[in-house]
Amino acid sequence: MREFVTKPKKLKLSLNGTAYEMRCPTMAENDDLEIKIKASPETSIQTYKEFFVSLGLPMEALNGMDLEDFLDFIGFVLNPKFKGPQQAP
Repeated sequence: MREFVTKPKKLKLSLNGTAYEMRCPTMAENDDLEIKIKASPETSIQTYKEFFVSLGLPMEALNGMDLEDFLDFIGFVLNPKFKGPQQAP
């Protein structure tokens, strides 16, 4: 018999030496986020911040990011294949 089992997944973020952890969003949460962003694109940054806080990341961590890191973080959370910003050799 074949069986498919899932477990809750966590994401780790290190910001200026401080480690944070949050859970991965569910499909339903991601769908709700997309609806909110499409309905009100002018407040998308705040919508993303509220979304990440709902997943367990403190607002202080989000507010400590610069815009480029924040945009990379959005891609990292919402696209599981995203590897994050590339470091120069």
